[in-house]
Amino acid sequence: MTTMQTSSLSQRSLARRASERSLSHREPHGASPHRLAKTARASPPPVPMHAIRRMRLEQLLDDHPDQRVILVRGPVGAGKTVLVSQWVRAHAQPCAWLSIDASHDNDIALLRHVVEAVEQLSPDADAVVGRSAVGDDVDEVVLWDVLNVVTHRLGTSITLVLDDVHRLSDPTALHVLEFLVEHPPDGVLLVLITRHKPRIGLERARLRGDLVEITPATLRFERAEIDTLASTSTGPQLDAADLERTTLGWAAGLRLAHLEASAPDVVSPALRESDGLASEYIREELIDASPADVRSFLAVSCWLPSLSDALCTTLLGDRSGRPPLTRPDIEALPILPIASRPGAFRHPPVLTRVLQEEYRRRDPGAAM
Repeated sequence: MTTMQTSSLSQRSLARRASERSLSHREPHGASPHRLAKTARASPPPVPMHAIRRMRLEQLLDDHPDQRVILVRGPVGAGKTVLVSQWVRAHAQPCAWLSIDASHDNDIALLRHVVEAVEQLSPDADAVVGRSAVGDDVDEVVLWDVLNVVTHRLGTSITLVLDDVHRLSDPTALHVLEFLVEHPPDGVLLVLITRHKPRIGLERARLRGDLVEITPATLRFERAEIDTLASTSTGPQLDAADLERTTLGWAAGLRLAHLEASAPDVVSPALRESDGLASEYIREELIDASPADVRSFLAVSCWLPSLSDALCTTLLGDRSGRPPLTRPDIEALPILPIASRPGAFRHPPVLTRVLQEEYRRRDPGAAM
């Protein structure tokens, strides 16, 4: 990027923030280092002890070393974070990792936390760039400069992972991601982990040959991977065919089956107990954590043997005057294609069972 381009970008960024400042909630100046450290790290998060390496997917990530943007996209419980964490740990390249939460959903907060994550790789980088990187004057150009300084000081390329990108909705925060996708500094590999595809110029990156994408279909466990997982159980022998049928390759369902089968005094490895780990996980991570409209969609869709685009459109269109669900809302749910029926998809049976039990418990007349 030339000096003229950098100056122009900086002026546009400052003008844009001045006009939008009143629209976004800002973190107080001088947020505590402890608050930043909770989500920004210089290493990937821990990998579950019994997680298997998915060399098929890691190879896809390795096959295009010249492409600088990676998108890993899949529904809740698809194994996205575990995959990227395993892949990063298998390489010597330094990694800055930011797990995004609601507090990052404006440009200033997001920029400051990304800068904090990157600076952990080279603690003296701020002395070169200037402490504006932690104040309200931080902008995309400061971030770009920090990335360049860190890669230069380390003498190697780095990987920047932004996890849970779907939590960002503020236009100013999405603009920061668009800037990184459009202007990735030399020596920086940008990895975005999300439940749905954000509108941040990814298709332009694809057209210029700069995008690698791992899709929801690719994230599904194949039978050989299920066989490997079943063979690692320390409890009763897991039936790989039964696991494939009940989970449809959904990573969270497979992991829960593995945990329940390995737990003491568990008779049913196929997750048939209503008070098991699967039920707890699905209630906490999917039902209770979802907005009301998503819960309403699940309350209906879980009783249907299969879904289609037309049926989902019908369900999404009747919201009794409330804001309608969007396609990203649906993409974030574990709804998987039915291999024998093109255009049809369904919830994994293990998820269907728990959803039906939960909604029947809440409303005894809910069974259809």
